[in-house]
Amino acid sequence: MTFFLATGLASARNGWSLDASDFELRLYPTGGKYEYQLGEPIELIIVLRNAKLPKVYTKRGFELRQTLIVIDPPFPDGTPGTEYILQEPSDEDQKEKVSIHAMQAPFPFKGVTGWKEAQAFELPLSETINDLREQHTDILRKPGWHTIRASFEVFLFDLAEEHPVLGLLGLDNTGDNYHKIETKKEDWIQIFISPGNGALVQTQVLDDESQPLAQVPVSVFDTSDIPAEFELKDIWLNSQPVLSGTTDFEGWALWSSGAACLSRDKYSVIAYYRGEYTDALIEADDGEWGIGCSGLISRLLIVGGEKQTVVDELITVSYSGVRYNRRTRLFSSYASLTNNSTDNFKGPVWLVIKDLQPDEVILTNADGQTDGKFYIEVLNSDTLWQAGETISNIELLFSNPTRIRMSFGEEVRAVLP
Repeated sequence: MTFFLATGLASARNGWSLDASDFELRLYPTGGKYEYQLGEPIELIIVLRNAKLPKVYTKRGFELRQTLIVIDPPFPDGTPGTEYILQEPSDEDQKEKVSIHAMQAPFPFKGVTGWKEAQAFELPLSETINDLREQHTDILRKPGWHTIRASFEVFLFDLAEEHPVLGLLGLDNTGDNYHKIETKKEDWIQIFISPGNGALVQTQVLDDESQPLAQVPVSVFDTSDIPAEFELKDIWLNSQPVLSGTTDFEGWALWSSGAACLSRDKYSVIAYYRGEYTDALIEADDGEWGIGCSGLISRLLIVGGEKQTVVDELITVSYSGVRYNRRTRLFSSYASLTNNSTDNFKGPVWLVIKDLQPDEVILTNADGQTDGKFYIEVLNSDTLWQAGETISNIELLFSNPTRIRMSFGEEVRAVLP
């Protein structure tokens, strides 16, 4: 970003010496605001002022070059966040800007045909950026602390020549003529971007006998930009996690790095155990997200053993009527599952409750959650669900504080033979 400053003519006097200490640079968020919601416009004001004199003089022109840099939050492994340099011209662009603009208005259409002995410019100057996000498509799109740094350098000219069209211009083809003040002025601020809707994530890892596993690596990946053809191993080895850690003795993941709060999006929670990768999904339309970071998302990963499969097409599910208990203030219903296939299914067998509405309803006697859905373990891993067998009296207890009519669907997961 380059300031193009209007100049006036001044009488010759001592004071050609120009030093970076003559200037101060300040960077302010509009209204002193340092915290924003994800997606909210971010407005900044950059102020350059003369710290010593009412006017600054040069013999043959000058140029102020300002650079603005935005740095994302660090990655979970501690690597510094991506640095975006905004509005800093390339070397070729700089030469063009120097040769055309640096002499500050020798253009014929402004009625100026030559330069006087001295040029002066008034300070302070300020520039307002209405929405910093518009400067680059990738900046300020993640929650967390972002660093914004501004700097400027002053370039001076001692000689000039007449351009046939543009008039008198500074020469940039000699180092003696075109030079900069070495001292660079900088200012920086940090702003915090909180997710519009977000949640904390807790993940537990169990083995196929529902026993917690310790020291299992677990990571959470934002899958919105991951190629669809990537398998779990590809994601684990080639993508940057937004959360990472290992499990404690109760099987719960302790996050050692990454954002404390996830913004509403699509994620994959992956555990790596004995050479195998197991995942659970977090969807953007899950009901567990909350305003700011008030949501809590729980995921259970079962590793080792045989994998469950949705067997809805092979079974029948039926329910009793729903009753309300005034003492416990809970609604209850009983489910029955029938294996209509000719095969014996292996446990664990889960009745997973999905599409539970309204959002305030909770299955209070759930054994856990998988992919954001409550489930009840109907049979454990040591039990077979025989062909033609019906499992009855599976109690479902719901908390529905609003007492709005509730609805839900289900899926049944079991291990195929």
